[in-house]
Amino acid sequence: GTFDLTWESANRAQNYSVYEYSSYITEINGSLTLLGAGITDISLALSGYTDGTYYFIVVAHNAYGDTLSNCIEVGVGIPPGNFILSSNAGTPDDDGTFDLTWESANRAQNYSVYEYSSYITEINGSLILLGAGITDLSLVLNGYTDGTYYFIVVAHNAYGDTLSNCIEVVVGIPPGNFTLSSNAGTPDDDGNFDLSWESADGALTYSVYEYSSYITEINGSLTLLGAGITDISLALSSYTDGTYYLIVVAHNNYGDTLSNCIEV
Repeated sequence: GTFDLTWESANRAQNYSVYEYSSYITEINGSLTLLGAGITDISLALSGYTDGTYYFIVVAHNAYGDTLSNCIEVGVGIPPGNFILSSNAGTPDDDGTFDLTWESANRAQNYSVYEYSSYITEINGSLILLGAGITDLSLVLNGYTDGTYYFIVVAHNAYGDTLSNCIEVVVGIPPGNFTLSSNAGTPDDDGNFDLSWESADGALTYSVYEYSSYITEINGSLTLLGAGITDISLALSSYTDGTYYLIVVAHNNYGDTLSNCIEV
């Protein structure tokens, strides 16, 4: 919507006038829009034009008469305006489910969303298209596993495309929930029993803790019975009369998950 009109210097012209209209101009009359009069330059900067077709003509003047230039047509088609993409993903995101949201781009008719494994600077066939023809300003994504993902949104209209910023989302999911049990009797009659637990999704290792009352969190008052365990069981022995509480913690690079606490 910003452009310059330029014209040749007309022999014997003293100054110029510039007119605009919505259809081809063949004569100067009161229906035209006068953009400038008494102009002594041979150019005029115009701005602020929106989508549409415009016609322009210049009239050269001197004391003896007026001469019309040719009439030119200018079609204005402005792509969508700039806009910003963001997400509500954690840092890292701990469940693989998050929303992409973006500002409304001026003049956009719809949007497309793309994903890739590295920073996106252009749209090409290597990207994954997550959605096209979107008229909302958000997209819900889920099912992502540990890794780093890049996203970009493209705003479209009849005159072109505009890319948002590219954002990075890191997904790092702690181990999944799992259940601890034991083969201890009720009560256990020899002080020897096994703890066993389900394999927690995403777990690398396990730690086992004991305490004299019900365990709801891991802190320095607990007794650590084992760490860096890769099995899903632990044999315990030599317990004397009493009540004991036990819990297992599953670990990975992104966090820790506690099992249920059991009483023996």
